[in-house]
Amino acid sequence: MAHPATIRLTGPIARASVVPAPSQAGRKDEPLTPQQLQARQLQQQAQQFSVQKQQSARALTALEAAADGVQQLRAQILQQAQTQLLDLALEIASKVLAQQVQAGAYEAAPIVQAALEHLPPHTDVTVKLNPKDLEQIQSQQGGAALGGHVTLVADASINPAECLVQADQGSVQSTIQGGLDEAAAAMKGQT
Repeated sequence: MAHPATIRLTGPIARASVVPAPSQAGRKDEPLTPQQLQARQLQQQAQQFSVQKQQSARALTALEAAADGVQQLRAQILQQAQTQLLDLALEIASKVLAQQVQAGAYEAAPIVQAALEHLPPHTDVTVKLNPKDLEQIQSQQGGAALGGHVTLVADASINPAECLVQADQGSVQSTIQGGLDEAAAAMKGQT
């Protein structure tokens, strides 16, 4: 906004022209009004806010991607840990069973009964057992609890706590390792 100038002349004016002041030379716009200045500041703030919003959106996207990556890594680590714990548990069970078998701290009759469950009931079968297991079954119950259709036979090639059940329909071999393998398969199927 131009300021009015007052000039006092002592004589008549023949010709007059207005020349801008040196500090005003080359200036094309007038000074901003307070409303215009406030509008410009608001516009600058809006631009800054827009830039910050875009930066925040990029940061959020990166954070979400990182969180997904962490979740995937967590799931992978948990799966590996589960598998390792299962393998460790089976290894421990194998060692405990081996110690119990070596010490004779097991019953042979339930092992035979579990093997017989894989065949139709009342099927005539021959069960081959380690001689010590056969002796244990005969001393405890005389083999009667297994049923009259079961013939027990000593076989030194059969490991303690294992048996081989033979019938006309086929045979079932019950081994410690087979039992551990079945347990492992069942547990791995649940994970």
